[in-house]
Amino acid sequence: MAQSGKESYQNRNVQLYGLTAQELADRITVDKAVMTAVNLPTPRFTPAHYIDAVLDHALGALDPQGTSLQNMEAERDVVWALAQDGLAYRDYVTADPEIAAMKKPRSQCPLRIRVNQRYSRMMDILRTMPEIKTQPFEIASACVAKYLEGLQAEQPVFEEFWQRNLVSTYE
Repeated sequence: MAQSGKESYQNRNVQLYGLTAQELADRITVDKAVMTAVNLPTPRFTPAHYIDAVLDHALGALDPQGTSLQNMEAERDVVWALAQDGLAYRDYVTADPEIAAMKKPRSQCPLRIRVNQRYSRMMDILRTMPEIKTQPFEIASACVAKYLEGLQAEQPVFEEFWQRNLVSTYE
C-alpha cells in the first residue's frame, strides 16, 4: 500500500540482451556525469529506474484488471506491435555474432506495482497469441533500446544547451 505519497514497488526479474544492458550502463554513466557537471546531487541510478520508466510508457495501454474481451483485442494489438519490435530487435542482435554472444544479465528490478502488473498482463496476453514467438525479455530489451536510441539522438542538442546556459562559478 502506498503511503506518504510514495508508490509501492514489487521486485521482478527482468532480463535484457547483453547489448541493451551495456548501452543502459553507458547511459547511466552519462547521466551521472551530467548531474555532477551541474553540481546536482547524484542519485544512485540503477537499471531498474530506466526499465520501470520505459515499461510504464510502453505498457501504458494495458489494463491488468481488464475483463472486457473487446478491450482485450485492443490490448492484443499493443502487445502484437511490441512483439514485432522484440522480434526485429532479436534479429538485429543475432545478426552480429559478437553482440549475440554477450551475456544476457537478469536483474532484480523493483518495479512500481502498476508497471509490474502491466508487465504480467503483457505476458498473459502474449500467451494467448501462440503464433508470436517473442519472449518478454526481448520486448523489454527492444523498448529499452528504442528509448536509449532516442536519448542518444537528443544528446548533441542537450550538450549544446548546457554549454550555452551553464555559467561557471569560477568565472
